[in-house]
Amino acid sequence: MLKVTARSIAFVVALATVTHALATDRLVPAQFGTIQSAIDAAVAGDTVIVSPGAYNERLNMKGKAITLKSVKGYTQTILDPLAGANYLLTCTTGETLSTVIDCFTFRNSPTGGLKMTSAALTIKNCRFLSNTAAQGAAMWLQSANISIDNCQFISNIASDRGGAMYALSSTVKLNNCIFNSNKSTGTRGGAIYAETTSFDVDGTNFLGNREEVGDESYGGALYLLTCSGTFDLCAWSDNVTSSSLKSYGGSMYMDGSSPVFHTCTFTNCYAFTSRGGSNNPDSEAHGGSVYMINSASPIFYDCQWTGSKAEATGSFGGGGCSNYTNSLRGRGGAMHIRESCNAKLYRCSFTSTLARSAGAGSSGYVCYNNWQYYVNCNSYGGAIWVKRSNLFIEDCNFTNCSVNDQATGNVSGANESFGGAMWMEDFASPSILGTRFEGCNAEYGGAFFMTSQSSPFVS
Repeated sequence: MLKVTARSIAFVVALATVTHALATDRLVPAQFGTIQSAIDAAVAGDTVIVSPGAYNERLNMKGKAITLKSVKGYTQTILDPLAGANYLLTCTTGETLSTVIDCFTFRNSPTGGLKMTSAALTIKNCRFLSNTAAQGAAMWLQSANISIDNCQFISNIASDRGGAMYALSSTVKLNNCIFNSNKSTGTRGGAIYAETTSFDVDGTNFLGNREEVGDESYGGALYLLTCSGTFDLCAWSDNVTSSSLKSYGGSMYMDGSSPVFHTCTFTNCYAFTSRGGSNNPDSEAHGGSVYMINSASPIFYDCQWTGSKAEATGSFGGGGCSNYTNSLRGRGGAMHIRESCNAKLYRCSFTSTLARSAGAGSSGYVCYNNWQYYVNCNSYGGAIWVKRSNLFIEDCNFTNCSVNDQATGNVSGANESFGGAMWMEDFASPSILGTRFEGCNAEYGGAFFMTSQSSPFVS
């Protein structure tokens, strides 16, 4: 039987006191010429304190439970590599949430800001600015657990996916952060690309992020593949997915993902295509703000969509010699939902959202045998387009939502607009309860339009 005595208790207290006393502040550059040399000398519980300046270093935390902190904050304490390869900060040796980074700017790295694999990290009051990489120009995460508080991600560019962040099989917590003007020139995720990742996001804003590429683009701010989690009090504004052929989800693209959103806003987000020339394939814009597919099942509580639009445009003529019809489609001004999804909306509002197609066919004959180029424009679902999916809507408002088509020059077939607020087709089964439609406009179906296979329940 273990015997506890006053002496043994005193020994434990004394040992704890000694251990705490051994924690040391290591000063850069007063004591150490570089930040990395201070990290190398530090032991668990130490704090590396860095004075203002621009440091041309790339750091490795080496699994240490220490705090790396600047004296004057991120505006005056900057990691800028100037040249060379590798990430500005690496955590790949089993770091824990007790490894803390506080008050730095990570900028101008041509090979990425932070890399984490099989590690954890707490990072706060930092800025990731103008970094570039193939994936996740600010952060590349795999099997990571990261807590990010009060950080900024600005003007980071990825050539493949995830302008600011790439996350694979990770846990990501974001609190009071800003993602502004990040871009992917690949195909997916202007700000964040994530697979099989869990999110806990609170009070975070996504502003002016872009996914833009030649033929197809997915997710102006977020691309979520089989992800989960919560987004509370977040805002998406002026995010864009843009291409010449097909664009999906101005704010986000969700494939098989099921996050929950509370009190979020989506303002002036945009899925946009612009096509021109001759003999081109159809051009389509889907989901001005949100695109969901493959059993995605998000839930939205008390969220607002304002001014979002899906717009397909083009001007056709010149080039080869044939009669050719170019089709333009705008589908779902705010949301595009398809393929076995189960989305739910409670107390949400859609205001002045728009699905639009606009194009011009060649106005005169081309080639010796009078062949011409034609344009065909159709638009569907000023707020929501849904196909082969279930959608539950309760106590929501649709105000001044609309669809619009504008074809000029040589026009082929009927150019029409359907469902000022909603379009439903091909076994769509929405339930619409206690919901109001006001001032919505379309050529066919001012509030909503459904094909013969649809079976909505409206009460």
